[in-house]
Amino acid sequence: MQTERQEAARLPDVVRVLLEQHARIRGLFAEVKNAQGEQKQNRFDELRALLAVHETAEELVLRPIAKKTAGDAEADARNYEEEEANQVLAEHE
Repeated sequence: MQTERQEAARLPDVVRVLLEQHARIRGLFAEVKNAQGEQKQNRFDELRALLAVHETAEELVLRPIAKKTAGDAEADARNYEEEEANQVLAEHE
């Protein structure tokens, strides 16, 4: 996570924020896995909220750029991944 944060510090603000969120999301997955009881629920709630914010930012900022530079298929593939992730979160809820 530390390496990701160091690399992110050298990038444009939006990309930096998204990469920092990636690192925090990975950390929260580990915290949820290792926590018990109320702490587990709190970490899961934090993870769910961060994922919602993060995916919205990617959809609004990155997806239009991906469509222009990588094409519709790439942007659609990322949208599909987000839909799958939302289904998994709903199942775990």
